[in-house]
Amino acid sequence: MRDKHLDLRHLSGRCPICGLYPILGLFKRERGEVFSRDVIELRCLCGYSYTLDQYVCPVCGNSDKKLFNLYIIGEVTYRVCTRCKHTLGVIREFRDIDLDLLTLIVAYGLILLSKSLSGT
Repeated sequence: MRDKHLDLRHLSGRCPICGLYPILGLFKRERGEVFSRDVIELRCLCGYSYTLDQYVCPVCGNSDKKLFNLYIIGEVTYRVCTRCKHTLGVIREFRDIDLDLLTLIVAYGLILLSKSLSGT
């Protein structure tokens, strides 16, 4: 079930499989007949994924680029929505890396970022 892409956009930002919020975003370019657009493939810890426009918070729907704080740790750009505080780790290049492992790496980075921002 986790490899299937269900079109359930979206139960208040929560994963329809496990109920968690997505933490990993993989940058992709979707090609259309005339134009292409940049999207983020969001992945939950359980492995469920779906696409969303590049600068849209999956939790509150915020689409104002000015309302995101960006933090870079290694190859991951963490986008923190200033409206609801949801953090998404976005990766542009993800060749030859298992996506489950990548999700865990981003989760660990979220822990480091939250400790750094809270001063502990």
